[in-house]
Amino acid sequence: MACEGVPASSSSCLSIESTDEFLPRRSKFVQFLHEIGLLTLLKAPYDVRILLIQHTARSFAFGTSTLITLYLSALGFPDHIIGLFMTATLIGDLVISSVLSLFADTLGRRKILMVACASMCLSGLIFVLSDNIYVLFCSSIIGIISPSGKEVGPFRTIEESTVAHLTPDSMRSDVYSWYALFGRVGMALGTVFCGSLVEALHDREGWSNVGAYRVIYLVYSLMALFMFVASYYLSEECELESFRKRVRGADDAISLLLEDVEEPQEVAPDDTLIAEEVVASKPRTTRIAEYLPTLSAHSRQLLLILLPLFFLDSFGAGLSGNGWLSYYFSRKFHVKEGSLGSILFSANVIAVGAALVAASISKRIGLVQTMLLTHIPSAILLGLIPTAGNFQIAVLLFVIRAGTHEMDQAPRQAFVSSIVLKEERTTIMAIVGVVRTLSISTGPIVTGMLAEQGQMWISFELATAVKVLYDIGILLLFLRMKLESH
Repeated sequence: MACEGVPASSSSCLSIESTDEFLPRRSKFVQFLHEIGLLTLLKAPYDVRILLIQHTARSFAFGTSTLITLYLSALGFPDHIIGLFMTATLIGDLVISSVLSLFADTLGRRKILMVACASMCLSGLIFVLSDNIYVLFCSSIIGIISPSGKEVGPFRTIEESTVAHLTPDSMRSDVYSWYALFGRVGMALGTVFCGSLVEALHDREGWSNVGAYRVIYLVYSLMALFMFVASYYLSEECELESFRKRVRGADDAISLLLEDVEEPQEVAPDDTLIAEEVVASKPRTTRIAEYLPTLSAHSRQLLLILLPLFFLDSFGAGLSGNGWLSYYFSRKFHVKEGSLGSILFSANVIAVGAALVAASISKRIGLVQTMLLTHIPSAILLGLIPTAGNFQIAVLLFVIRAGTHEMDQAPRQAFVSSIVLKEERTTIMAIVGVVRTLSISTGPIVTGMLAEQGQMWISFELATAVKVLYDIGILLLFLRMKLESH
């Protein structure tokens, strides 16, 4: 069995010999490792491991920016300006990530990742050196700054597409689960590092709130620099052209086998084919249109179904990101930065374990069922947080929600990558990412306006409503879909 047209001997693909038939003879511990997908991860190619390391470092950096709302408040920005700032940041990310992602397959995925890392590093340095609102606005729009501690930029789109063509369908969910887990670990460490360092610097004589937060963005820039180096060491196997060459090689091998069985027949030359070969042999021009990807009718129809659903889910995420939840706890319960960092760290640690559970569940009940089973409780728990009468209950609800909040992430990634055409994955994921970012960017404005009026709880209830609508749509449209590997 080959990996999407790749010979089984190819070093760029996971070894996909099934381990299931050997598991009964092995220990319970080995079966457990298989269940959580660790055996799959150990077989992952070199490039997948680098992508996981890079994802962890980036999540750490984004985790340090979770308290950006408090930083902007320390600079003297009013709540509605903070909401506008976060929206402007997301819109800038929308433009940057969409442009870079759409050209990733033609210009080179590694090059695009390095450009994005450089932009992220530069943005962090500007946040260190300036407190001018206009400069920060421009930096957040042009560069890459996470306004809520969550994933922004073209990184995830390119990485998910690369992982998809380096791994077979049957093992992709496991790899995506560990991808999500590594991200959660990085984010957890980033949040607790940020909260603890800011509070420690507050307690030191001579350090202001603004100065403490600037140290955080210096760390942000250093992590971006590390990611730049990691992207440089990715191999050619990550590129789409490398995947196409492997597929063509497999097809040529099959053709040689067929020649031994059947005598070749003379075929009259086809003028159309000759014309296509002549066009293909011409040197490529520098016109931008030639670098833009195209979509099949199948993909266009699929996007018409998926995009409205993802728009709803992302709009809810924009209304209730961790940055706003931190701000809510700080305002309502007067929680210090160190405690907020510890709360977010605990939530992310729970999410790490939940990601492994999601991988196991998806093997048993399917990807779509896992998405629904985990996402609906998360939405309901979000709506219950504003109803909590005291800080302890609110934190308990927040932490429990963290256990299910992103359990649907890996199954959703595997689901989308399984239903799109292989050579259109990056483009499809880029378009989905653009729509999700555009939807998320509208949420902070609403939450900022409500926060200024002391009605932030309404944004959480609205987020719950739109997320439940998303779940209903997934339930009605995709529940009965059967995937080849599930």
